[in-house]
Amino acid sequence: MKRSYLFPVRVNPPICHSLERRTVLKNGWLFRLDPKEEGVKRKWYVKDEDDGWNPIKVPGCWQGQGFGDSSLDEIWDFALRARVFKTTYKGTGWYKRRFVVSSEKKGCRLWLFFGGVHPSADVWLNGKLLGRNNLPFVPFGFEITNYIRINEENVLVVRVHEENREFGFAYNWQGNWSGLYRNVELLTTEKAVLGVVRIIPDMDKETVLFDIRSFASSDVKSIIEIKIKYKGKTINESLKIMDSGAGTIGVAVTSPEKWSPEHPNLYEAEICLKEDDHVSDAMTERFGFLKFSCKKKQFLINDEPYFMRGTGDFISCPETGCPDTDRTRWRKKLGRLREYGYNYVRCQSYVYGPEYYDVADEVGIIVQSEMGMLGGWGGNTPWHTYQWPKPTADNYFLLKKQWDAVVLRDVNHPSAGIYCMSNEYYRDTHFKKIAWECYHNTHSIKPSSLVIWTDGGYNPDLPTDFINYRMEEVSSKERRKIEKPFIEHEFKWWSSFPDIRLRGRYKKCAVRCYAVDIAYAAAAKRRQKHLLRIYAINSQKLQFIEAKVKMENYRRDYPLLAGICHFNAMDTNPSPQGIINEFYEKKITSAKKWRQTNGDTVILSSLSFDDRVLVGGSKFKCKLFVHNFSHPPLDATKIKWEAVTNNKIFSSGHVDFSLFPYKLCQAGEIVFTVPDITNAVHIVLRAKIENTVVSNEWDLWAFPAKLKFDENTGIYGKSPLTGWLKTWRKVIKTADNKTPVWMSEILNEEIMEHVKKGGILMLACGEGMVRPHPPNFGYVKYFFTPPANYGPYEDGQNGTVIKSDILLGDFPYDDFANFQFFRMIDDSPPIDLEPFGLDDGEPIIRVTHRYPICRPLAYLLKRSYGKGYIIFSAMNLDYKFPEARYLLMNIFKHCFTFSHHSIPKIHDSQLGKIKAISRLFF
Repeated sequence: MKRSYLFPVRVNPPICHSLERRTVLKNGWLFRLDPKEEGVKRKWYVKDEDDGWNPIKVPGCWQGQGFGDSSLDEIWDFALRARVFKTTYKGTGWYKRRFVVSSEKKGCRLWLFFGGVHPSADVWLNGKLLGRNNLPFVPFGFEITNYIRINEENVLVVRVHEENREFGFAYNWQGNWSGLYRNVELLTTEKAVLGVVRIIPDMDKETVLFDIRSFASSDVKSIIEIKIKYKGKTINESLKIMDSGAGTIGVAVTSPEKWSPEHPNLYEAEICLKEDDHVSDAMTERFGFLKFSCKKKQFLINDEPYFMRGTGDFISCPETGCPDTDRTRWRKKLGRLREYGYNYVRCQSYVYGPEYYDVADEVGIIVQSEMGMLGGWGGNTPWHTYQWPKPTADNYFLLKKQWDAVVLRDVNHPSAGIYCMSNEYYRDTHFKKIAWECYHNTHSIKPSSLVIWTDGGYNPDLPTDFINYRMEEVSSKERRKIEKPFIEHEFKWWSSFPDIRLRGRYKKCAVRCYAVDIAYAAAAKRRQKHLLRIYAINSQKLQFIEAKVKMENYRRDYPLLAGICHFNAMDTNPSPQGIINEFYEKKITSAKKWRQTNGDTVILSSLSFDDRVLVGGSKFKCKLFVHNFSHPPLDATKIKWEAVTNNKIFSSGHVDFSLFPYKLCQAGEIVFTVPDITNAVHIVLRAKIENTVVSNEWDLWAFPAKLKFDENTGIYGKSPLTGWLKTWRKVIKTADNKTPVWMSEILNEEIMEHVKKGGILMLACGEGMVRPHPPNFGYVKYFFTPPANYGPYEDGQNGTVIKSDILLGDFPYDDFANFQFFRMIDDSPPIDLEPFGLDDGEPIIRVTHRYPICRPLAYLLKRSYGKGYIIFSAMNLDYKFPEARYLLMNIFKHCFTFSHHSIPKIHDSQLGKIKAISRLFF
């Protein structure tokens, strides 16, 4: 009998048929590395001795189990080098497994199935080469009937090697891993074996079509029996005779229960392949009635518009290092995504194993599989130019083979709803005909799916069922012309500092907490180890307030947007971009809180970043909107609101409005008068749709309208006043020898002598003392975090740490700069402490720099000199900002209330460098 190579095959199904004969080859695997590529030459696939072989777990990756060394790996997309897994190794490894087949299987057909191998594999059984597989995403198998030894020991050997590593696309995103990452199984059948069974539900016709393929001897007539069950009860059953090993069967299902993110209803199909009245093979498959379509600018699920709230995923599986096959763990994780309001996941340039889709089916998440048909996400090098491998003549056949096999592999999963051919071809590709071929073939295999030629690009001449692009890069005129749904591509990428508190969680993981290791080394070098915990906490706080405002404002400003793909819901180790961490656990906000921003229906305000500061006695106005995409849609007509400070409501009311389904609705305006105040206050504005759970809230700060400044303060008259000090010229007198507090943007001998005798200097630090950088990714200045942890790591920061200090007085703050500091920080780079030796003490307002470098930066600090001291500030303390006036008033009010002996000293050599910089002002 000729050897048979099958793909795709079923491995580790969620439900096994009671008559299915499947054995998992789980325990008893041995392993060895082959760094010198000598295994084939020495015939390790034949030799029986076990010297040099060690136990290993399957499934898994060997780097995550300690096979390799302590060298560094390359995280190429972030230009970092780190020890990513327990050990590092890129090369060939060998697996061996002994097993015995009992005599009861004599006369049966036997099949050896592999769930997944990365990168490529050669397989021997009892010294005979069965074949090879070089498609990392595809489960494959061999018929081993003629090579098995009954009632004797059989030796299975697998050589896993580097060929076609690039066909795993983002599988090597965080480092190079290898191995048998899904189950290896032995299947026993009679003369016929079931191949791919394609299940095509039709909700409108209330039928299910079964397209069945089997492999049988030519003299066998097969009978197919099908039972359809729902919640354990048989709904219908059918029978058909197949002569050619292939056939279709239609089964009616009256009034089917639909599958949707809110109601992920799953049916079971029990399929028996019979010959001569006994079962040859059997399987149980799950499926769902899902109608996924597009109409004009909206996504429809079962003919109802949906606002798609997605996230990116970069194979973040710290427990395993390779695609996780633990369904229990995935139920917890994907269930958490649903709790946080997400209804779809974009797998960035890769595909998870079927276990992931099994759970996505259960919890109600739609998955975008991204198999790189036109080019994967291959790295930023001159040769890869971001997409690689492309379907050039040497790659086309393998790429297409893998694409079609994965579509077939996942064809029965309702969650496998979207297929994408590439990442970020912005306008064009050299492979247009291949794109159209792939589009049509995919719809032929799975009619209910949506297919796009690229994520992050638009070209009306290329095949796409919807558009995934950045709204800001498409003109409003062009957007009006587009009659397809539009998902915002890779939305914003805000990130936080690696969390040292997660180190304990990584102790039993295949992946190391390597981003924390990098941060720890950089912080130790620059005397900031003691700050790593607060860096993580405060950066997460800043990350959340940025995410909340930007996400809400996008839903408000682009009413025709069909969805947002947020990058990401969860952290990835070197780039903590998530609202939740890489273990899918809470970071800084609860699921309930995040659904206020990321829910089906949300209340939106007209507030942005720079309008959160109010003035006592002024009138506050704020418009409200409702983005109404609940299922069923809400029909409420009233929003109740209240303004709260110090846990007391000082103003409240309601807004009457008309709520329309599946639209952005204007809901009216909130108006109230800010109380006359003598001290600054924090205000929380809350809104709730009556008789629903839909609510939201926003932070505001109010400052007194009139302030009295200490007459002991003056501006140094010889200063050129090119910065914020210029705005104070009309309200503060020029300093003289009797004025104890001087404000200046330069430092000279006269000012130094003033401080030395006991005076105080408020120094506005500018060019030469601060560390400016260009906007990272084009929209980040100095307040927000970098959108992703890409280099250069000199650019960007991760928030602030505010030390409790009497100088701040009663200015409202927690331990980080919230939006009350926004206008004072956003355009102003921080002070670079290290060159001036100012990193020897704790600043009042410290800046958290990027974690691979951890430069000491600050916005506000003080140092003693002689009998006086100097206050250094890099903030924009413009007089027209009430928050800046109030902060300076507090500084002036309290700058005489403590002894300068408790402040770190600054020396003449340090001041000499600052004096030299001051010459830039003339």
